[in-house]
Amino acid sequence: QKPGVGETYRSHRSRYVAEIAAVKAASETNGPLHVISVPLPDSQQEVSKIETDRSILQTGALEGFKAVYAAFGMDPPEPPAGLCLDQ
Repeated sequence: QKPGVGETYRSHRSRYVAEIAAVKAASETNGPLHVISVPLPDSQQEVSKIETDRSILQTGALEGFKAVYAAFGMDPPEPPAGLCLDQ
């Protein structure tokens, strides 16, 4: 049986703390970094953390998808169907 909303909410903090610890540990190794920050294109506004408008969320996800490829100097492939804007 799946945990209820209360259990999920209560465990959120410990999961978040564990994720932050994992990111910090990865950044302290002598090996290659596994997490990088990719800036938004100048033409793209940051999407609010509480945004609910589907078209704004899709546009933000699609622009982020393209930005990751641009950060590595690559042309983006055809985006996954979930990122394609409704016509």
